[in-house]
Amino acid sequence: MLYNERNGLSVQAIAILAAIHPDDQPSDAKDKGRLIAAYMDRWYALRVLQDLPVQSADADTLVHTTLVPLLRACRTVTDVASALGDLVLSDSGSIGDAVTLGLRGNNAHQIRYLLARATAYVEEACKRPHEVLAYLDRDQFHIEHLWANHPRRVENEIPDEVVFRSLRNQLGGLGLLMGRENSSINDLPLHDKSALYARSNVLLGIIAPGYDRRNPLLRDFIKTHHLDKTLRSFGPGATMTTVITTRQQLYLTLFEHIWNPERLGLPVSPPPTPNGRDEPTGRTRQGTPRRRPAGGGRRTDVAKMIDAQVLMAGTRIVLTYRSTDHWATIDEDGGIILTATGGTPYGRADEAGAVARGTRTCQGMNEWHVEDEHGARTNLRTLRDRAVQAGIL
Repeated sequence: MLYNERNGLSVQAIAILAAIHPDDQPSDAKDKGRLIAAYMDRWYALRVLQDLPVQSADADTLVHTTLVPLLRACRTVTDVASALGDLVLSDSGSIGDAVTLGLRGNNAHQIRYLLARATAYVEEACKRPHEVLAYLDRDQFHIEHLWANHPRRVENEIPDEVVFRSLRNQLGGLGLLMGRENSSINDLPLHDKSALYARSNVLLGIIAPGYDRRNPLLRDFIKTHHLDKTLRSFGPGATMTTVITTRQQLYLTLFEHIWNPERLGLPVSPPPTPNGRDEPTGRTRQGTPRRRPAGGGRRTDVAKMIDAQVLMAGTRIVLTYRSTDHWATIDEDGGIILTATGGTPYGRADEAGAVARGTRTCQGMNEWHVEDEHGARTNLRTLRDRAVQAGIL
């Protein structure tokens, strides 16, 4: 419940009250509240990982449209757990799909939350003291980039600066570091500062060679969770791509454990597939159309134009900056996928444009253009304004 409050999901109280009956025992009321809060926390995490909106309006839609009618029909704690477990099965997407998600635009709060939960989870498993609320405090802990913003250091491996910026900001290239330690590190290369990471939390410390030699609890944790290929150290010869993609997978695996429905008390029993084997939790069954997560999809101008068929999914757009063309593709939800990087779409044209340009801000609707068969270009803002004037939007 505390996490949901910090993430702006105070509307959880309405959902909880919908499930509680006047004659419920206090223990049953608490158990119902815990299950509902856990479901909403998982919903929030999944939407962040899919780069979908997590504003108050999205939570309101989830609660009033989906949860309240469902929970009012529940009588017991078991009923609530079963109903929410069934709802989990209808959730679209998977944690494992967020292979390129990272810090972008205005999502620092959400990325900090994911890093804080993963850091606290590992610290607790290793019987180390942790303060998850401190991890969530940006004044106490900073989001640390493993690679300093010096693309020339890795230009032999990654010559494209757009790819460098995208990779550097991925979850796998980030961690949480106490503010005063972050200030002392400045922009040192990863190999030079990995020894300093060893004084910090396990998720950063493990990068240093030999970190786990005198830590049997950590070795047990790695073995139990099958993390030997991801929760590991890296030598001085490890490439930027190897380190970040390996640690991206590490984070996603940890999230699978943290927000595992069974661990949260939400029983999930998907029907068996034709070959008799159950499918992984959270993945859409083959042949079943994927739906957007409860609470709606993107509400950007680009998404509205896709919904109104002003633009079609798969439309290519281009931004020119300093005489260089940067191409991208618009997906079915209005997300923008940079051709140079691929992977997780950017939710807003401004964010995608800022990454392509390497600047802090970008007027994306003005700078991204659609090019017709004759090479003539029209920016997205003009397309939107024409659609509004025509009554399409």
